[in-house]
Amino acid sequence: MCAKKNNTIKKQSQRILFLYLNTGNGHKTIANSVKKGIECYPHFLEKDKLFLKHGFNPKYRLLTMFYEGGYRFTIDYLPGAYSFFYDINCNKHVLNISKHFTVWGNVRYLKHIVKKHTITKIVSFHFAVSPIAEKVIQRYFPHIQLINVITDPYTAHPAWFLTKKAGYVFFSQQLADYYVPKCNIDNYTIQPFPIHPIFKKRIKQKNNTEQFKVLIAGGGEGFKKALNIAKCFAKKEAAISLVIVCGRNKKLQKQLERIIKQHPLFDLQVYGFVHNMHELMFQSDCVISKCGASIVHEVLASGKPYIISQYIHGQEKGNMHFIKNNNCGWFIQDEKKIYQKVIELKNNQEYYDTICKNIEKCTIDSDLTEISKYIINF
Repeated sequence: MCAKKNNTIKKQSQRILFLYLNTGNGHKTIANSVKKGIECYPHFLEKDKLFLKHGFNPKYRLLTMFYEGGYRFTIDYLPGAYSFFYDINCNKHVLNISKHFTVWGNVRYLKHIVKKHTITKIVSFHFAVSPIAEKVIQRYFPHIQLINVITDPYTAHPAWFLTKKAGYVFFSQQLADYYVPKCNIDNYTIQPFPIHPIFKKRIKQKNNTEQFKVLIAGGGEGFKKALNIAKCFAKKEAAISLVIVCGRNKKLQKQLERIIKQHPLFDLQVYGFVHNMHELMFQSDCVISKCGASIVHEVLASGKPYIISQYIHGQEKGNMHFIKNNNCGWFIQDEKKIYQKVIELKNNQEYYDTICKNIEKCTIDSDLTEISKYIINF
């Protein structure tokens, strides 16, 4: 559904620039999914080009370290500091200061990219790079159009809406209903959250094996709580198979491998960084993870009950409530209670089937046709 539609297919050559930051893997993951959708769209011609670029000047390492490294560090070790920074930046005066801080030093860098690749359209997948794109457009390339893809589907920070003349892609009706009138947005679209098309091949039933298989994953940086959860499961005598993906977290992987040696009868499989997460989800009976937008929708698309063990203040709160409000899973922090919930799912087929039916009602769709059409025709 679009507030403003243009049904005419633009036939001139398009050179579209996608901008992202690595504050978590979600922004780039969504950008890649949309990129694949557009490249497969019938009206994206051979002469058209799409470029995926990091939004910050690589020479300004301090700024990148602040946003990306600071994000990972505070999320893992100082969640209270992250919450404070998130909340204080909701103040419009502080937000404007942060805006100028990110724009400074990056305008010339982005100008160079736009000129080098003869860009005709910019799509931002991170709120911190949108003001940079807006400044470059205003100062040097007024013919270029800007689209903001709001990667937080249910609760988005006000920083997403600092740009005035831009199109917006929302991934939920509730977020659009809140921000469209508040920010006077007149060109937007509401689309299904973009996930990999492989999830169309969803497997809804439990595995036909004796053991109940549980997948624990936490994105590229791994899931720190996986260690305590694994220790709790290893102490119990139950037919549970645990699969843990550690991502790039080598320390966590080694700690889990020691558990395998200490409990040789416990069915624990440990992986580093994987490229077949969809297969691991399909093969599991339930998933324990964080609450990032991409993994939430991938788990639901795979049809598996979801246990959320942690979520990031502000931006992921809406994801957690979406899972709970639709009775697709639970927010449980204590590893003993997580174990109890898994046993309940394993032993109660009727209960398990009810949760799966609730997931089915969410109708998670991986069709990227409409979002591709919106970006191309904007």
